[in-house]
Amino acid sequence: MKKPGFTVIHTNDFHNKLTREKAGALATMKADAGANTLLIDAGDAISAGNVTYHLSEPVYDLMKIAGYDAMTMGNREFHFSRSGLNAKLAQASFPVLCANLYSATGDPPPVRRWTSFHFADLKVIVFGLTVPMITDRMKVRIASPYRFAAPKICADEVLDTIKRDEHPDVVILLSHCGLRTDKEIAENTPGIDLIVGGHTHSILPTGERVGQCLIVQAGSFARYAGVVEAHATEDGYDFNPRLVEL
Repeated sequence: MKKPGFTVIHTNDFHNKLTREKAGALATMKADAGANTLLIDAGDAISAGNVTYHLSEPVYDLMKIAGYDAMTMGNREFHFSRSGLNAKLAQASFPVLCANLYSATGDPPPVRRWTSFHFADLKVIVFGLTVPMITDRMKVRIASPYRFAAPKICADEVLDTIKRDEHPDVVILLSHCGLRTDKEIAENTPGIDLIVGGHTHSILPTGERVGQCLIVQAGSFARYAGVVEAHATEDGYDFNPRLVEL
């Protein structure tokens, strides 16, 4: 028996340019696509810079109106201090994902490695990766409890764990690593079905295919939303991507 079809609506790199009108348009898109729909974001949604943070980020309220299901942590959402990172993520009403962020002190950061979604008997796992901001080789590491693992190495490790523990039907990588790294991950980490990317502000009207993996990205500044319709086949899923102006 074939699994049910589903739809992924995706955005990235808002940089606080999402408006109430565009949030409403995304909510309508999600409702019109049906129950088996995910609305996800690939990071850099907020207004704060890499080393600053604000006590309030209005974009999170707009993303709640739109009905977001998850986002990955972009470099703008990261802060080197524990208080700063908590402040940057506190308003999010949905899971914030980043599998390659960890704490050198053992106190876990306020993100998830992955999250799962169920549509009838279909199980979709979404995991997140972000461009490294602090590594063990950087001198700035002494100012932060946080470290980033290399995305390409982490992708292999996380995928193995997901396959072993979750037994998913579909695996989606929500990436804020940039298009070049996404292509390298797709080429070297078989088993990822779809990569929803960000960071490089790339406009990919029909996506890019690397092996069995489709990579999509929707530009920046809330100009576009990407839509990927997934249709079940005997061997898995056929993904049909497009961009929609907001």
